[in-house]
Amino acid sequence: MKRLLQIATVALGALAPAVALAAEGGHHEAGFGMIELWYVVDFLIFAFVLWYVLFKKGTVQRFLLARHNAAKAEMEEATRLKAEAEAKLAEYARLRAGLDAEIAAIREQFRVDGERERERILADAKAQAERLRVTAEKQLQQETAKLREELEHEVVKAVLEATEAQVKAQMGGTAQRQLFNSYIKDLESLDSLGRFAA
Repeated sequence: MKRLLQIATVALGALAPAVALAAEGGHHEAGFGMIELWYVVDFLIFAFVLWYVLFKKGTVQRFLLARHNAAKAEMEEATRLKAEAEAKLAEYARLRAGLDAEIAAIREQFRVDGERERERILADAKAQAERLRVTAEKQLQQETAKLREELEHEVVKAVLEATEAQVKAQMGGTAQRQLFNSYIKDLESLDSLGRFAA
């Protein structure tokens, strides 16, 4: 209703000069006349309506306040978003620093594990080489003992044969047998001593 009254007042203010001009018959005299008066009245009515609508009713104030509040809200939202973005950036930087530290720790762990594995492999190789050396020495000792025994048997056999042939050539039957038996006993005792020493 008030809005309708305002529109009617503005319309009457706008039509007043035209009505005044028509009432005078379209004549216009020099000086300040009725038409000029209606222009002044029309302007005053327009100014009043404009003042009433814009300032008295608070339209401009509401508009400016709404615009101020909107700008303030936008700035607060921008500040909040900026703070969130900075927090996320700091979090990403912290995570990246943590990731770099974790990568360095993993590399160090790999290096330590590799060093430990290398030392284990070297220790296993040394132990296996020592076992092979001990086994080879035992085999060598066994083979040496076996060869020594075979060689001793061969030497004893050759000496016996040579001695027997020599004794046969120099002695008669009975003396030869006694000497031969004595010699065999000596050799057998030597052989027993040799086996005992080995």
